[in-house]
Amino acid sequence: MMKFFKPARDPHAIRGFFSYITESVIELGNVYGGNLNQDVKVYYDLFNIPGYIKGNMYDVCFNQDSNDYLNNKNEYSNIELVKKYFENVSPYDNKTWDIKYREYTEEIIKKHFIFNDNINTIYTERLSELSTNKTVGVHRRSTDISMHKYNIVSVESIFDHIESLEFDKVFLLCDNLIDLNKFKNRYGDKLITYDEKTTSNSTANPFHKNNSDDENLKSHHIQEIVLGSFLLSKTDQLICSNSNLSNFTILSNSKLNYKLLN
Repeated sequence: MMKFFKPARDPHAIRGFFSYITESVIELGNVYGGNLNQDVKVYYDLFNIPGYIKGNMYDVCFNQDSNDYLNNKNEYSNIELVKKYFENVSPYDNKTWDIKYREYTEEIIKKHFIFNDNINTIYTERLSELSTNKTVGVHRRSTDISMHKYNIVSVESIFDHIESLEFDKVFLLCDNLIDLNKFKNRYGDKLITYDEKTTSNSTANPFHKNNSDDENLKSHHIQEIVLGSFLLSKTDQLICSNSNLSNFTILSNSKLNYKLLN
């Protein structure tokens, strides 16, 4: 068995949850080297990440073998140091992924990102609601995305793309309440959105940069973005802009139809 850990690199940069997680999918792709018939274990050593919980933020939603890592750390290598197998693939640029690569990462995510019982129950309940309708998924990412040199897509542009499609429901994952309320006003009962508790009040910063001291709220935020990403991957059509969360969603379902707005 090959064993690796994912470290809390650059905590001073206040990296988002999916910055670590999406990056690790690409790194796992390098570990497997195209051959998924290998025994690979990864431990996400993501404690005390600024903006998130004091504990391990990976454990909020996913299962992992913490005991083995604690008892056998010497057997684990840093996954970030694995040599690139796919030279031209980037975790931050979905134009570098073809359908064959997405089929590959879809299987990697199925193998390595296993919900704990609580999250699996919530996911199953919510998925049943989405699957009974023709649903457009939307990930609205704005706030501080411009610091990554991406444009903030206007909500009007998103509305135009939604309304060019046939749909019964719009499932929205949004990073700020101001835009979320615009979607509510536009789509009313057709809108499905689960998280307002930890959706940022600010259009400048996402929730994890708002300096909340409430550990329960921060755990809830992790839960909602993880569930949101997996549910977006099951919609009939995804409309999104550049973000690590959208990238994970695209990597997790090779059959997902998506439109990336710039």
